[in-house]
Amino acid sequence: MSSSPRPVGSSISGRRWWWIAVAAAVLVAAGAVTVAVVRGGEDGNSGGALQQFRPVVVVGDALARFRQPQDDPAIGTAAPQLDGQSFDGTAVHLRPGRNTMVVFFGHWNAPSGDGLRFLVSHLAAAAEPPDYDILVISTQAKPDMSSFPPSDRLQEMADPFPYPVLADDEAGTAASALGFSTFPYVVFVGADGTVLLRFHATLDATFVDDIIPQVFAAPPATT
Repeated sequence: MSSSPRPVGSSISGRRWWWIAVAAAVLVAAGAVTVAVVRGGEDGNSGGALQQFRPVVVVGDALARFRQPQDDPAIGTAAPQLDGQSFDGTAVHLRPGRNTMVVFFGHWNAPSGDGLRFLVSHLAAAAEPPDYDILVISTQAKPDMSSFPPSDRLQEMADPFPYPVLADDEAGTAASALGFSTFPYVVFVGADGTVLLRFHATLDATFVDDIIPQVFAAPPATT
């Protein structure tokens, strides 16, 4: 495992483009729309054991702001590594090592919350755990909204929450690094640290059971 992102070429094999086209077509038709994740007060950061905003360190170049999956300039490039913390201060990192799906969560955004809730319950009922990592990034937290804090919303989905959660800082550093533009947003990162696919995706059965395996099964981009 390298300590910094490995630059790669931006050309993509024909088969990968085919998989991406399939994924995009299925997600659009459905109306929708990893790198190793390492785990290391309720009103913002005013005290208490949990803090809803945590510092984030980015290693590598930020991805372009996401617009659409077709002709996405980020595909095949190195995803920036993230060093952050969960709400309780546990270290959380996004680094090369395993296929990873990065899911962005906004406590005030219903589509992102509904999709994540489905993902948690759907995978909990599966016969086998997924063969990829899942990293949730809590971002764009709004202390003035009744749904705040995001840590409570995630705990309501499952207690304990089954996946690492990186709490973004107030500036949205983690979100900006991965090209966040709006919810719902998912980024697929390959084990070699390259971006495989980005999408404004609602997490439903089609996405979880069909699209995710296809994306991670496709061969890596060629240089």
